[in-house]
Amino acid sequence: MWYPLFTVVHLHAVAVAERMREIHRNCIYFHRLTTRNHVGCLCAVRRLFVSVRLHSRLHRIHRCGRRQKLIPLNVIMELNKVTNVSELFIKFMPDTNMNDAQKLYTTIGFQNRNAYSTGIKTTLIPKVASCSIELQTVCLKDTDDLSSYYYPMCTRVNRCGGGCGHDLLACRPTKIEILNFEVIVLQYKGSQRSGKFEFKGLKSVSVDQHLNCKCDCIIEKENCTPLQVYNPNECGCMCTNEEDRHECHDEYGLKLWNSTACACRSL
Repeated sequence: MWYPLFTVVHLHAVAVAERMREIHRNCIYFHRLTTRNHVGCLCAVRRLFVSVRLHSRLHRIHRCGRRQKLIPLNVIMELNKVTNVSELFIKFMPDTNMNDAQKLYTTIGFQNRNAYSTGIKTTLIPKVASCSIELQTVCLKDTDDLSSYYYPMCTRVNRCGGGCGHDLLACRPTKIEILNFEVIVLQYKGSQRSGKFEFKGLKSVSVDQHLNCKCDCIIEKENCTPLQVYNPNECGCMCTNEEDRHECHDEYGLKLWNSTACACRSL
C-alpha cells in the first residue's frame, strides 16, 4: 500500500520514540545488574535519539517542500544563458509587464529605482557575473621550499570564473593553453638582521590559461562507484541497488541509507 511521505515519516518517528522508551526502561533494570549493560543501553538510546531527530528533519523538509518548489537543473542551465533583464522577463516571465514590475515597491526587500527620492538609500544594479573568461591571480612558485623566492611570485592569466546558479554546477574550461613564464629564483642566505639572497638562476614555470568556459556538472561519470550509474541530467550518481535501499528504509529508523556508498548504515 502506498502512503504519503508525511504519514511514513510520522509513523517511523512514533515507532522509534516508543522503542526508545522501552529500551530506556530496560536500562534502568540492567543498571541494577552491571554497569557495562547500562552503558550499552545508553548507546542504544543515543542511536534512537539521533534517528528521531532525523525523522523530525525529514518532516520539516516535507512541510517546506509543500510551500517551496525546487528549481530543476535544466531550468537553471537556461537561466545561465540570460544576458539582460529584458530577456529574463520575455523567456521566464512572459505574463509579467517588465516596466510595471520594475515600478513596484514592497517591504520585503525589493526596491524601485526611485527609492532615493522617498528617503531610502538607493541601491546599485549589479552586473551579471556569468560564467566567462576573467583575469585571475595565480602563484608562480612551484616548490614548498620556504628559503626560496620567485620573482615575480604571482601573475594574472585568463581563467574561468562566475556563477552557474546551482550547487551542482561550476564554471569550467572547455579549452586550455599552456603558458610558460620565466621567473628569477633566489635562495635566502641571510639572518633575521640581514636580508641577503643568492641568485640561483632562471626557471620556466608552466601555467594553464583558459580559452573557453561553460557551466558544467561538478560530479562527473568518473566519480561514480560500481554500484552507481551516472545521470547527466541530474549531475549525480544514482544507486542501482534499489531493493537494498527499500529494505534499509524498512528498518524503522534504526538504519540510514548512505546514497554515496549505496549501502545501509546503522545509526
